[in-house]
Amino acid sequence: MLPQYFTHFFIGHDPVGDQYKILCVITGLPCQEELEEDEQVELESIPESMTEHWVFALEAGGSWKRVAKDFHTHYPSPIQVTMNEFLYYLTWDDLHTCDLVSFNIRSEELSMMLEMGYISLTSS
Repeated sequence: MLPQYFTHFFIGHDPVGDQYKILCVITGLPCQEELEEDEQVELESIPESMTEHWVFALEAGGSWKRVAKDFHTHYPSPIQVTMNEFLYYLTWDDLHTCDLVSFNIRSEELSMMLEMGYISLTSS
């Protein structure tokens, strides 16, 4: 089963160092199309899923660098906010659990800011 890869790019600015950086989040999932209908499961139970984080500093001679190698697997949404030296984005741990992740643009460290828990996607 070949994985599908989803890539999200976020840009942020460190006002202290006056430097712009791009955060690339790559999520790999097993190809859902190859699963039988009775084998369809929520994303959280797919053990082959993975997430990688890469950073690129916008400067002469810049290159991609992998960061946060042990950060848990998540599925970023395109929603981002940048304040001071921090970039914040929403993620999904599975089909119903949403989190807020913080990326420190200067130190290039990721952290879980808020676990929002279960969110119903159906109207009541």
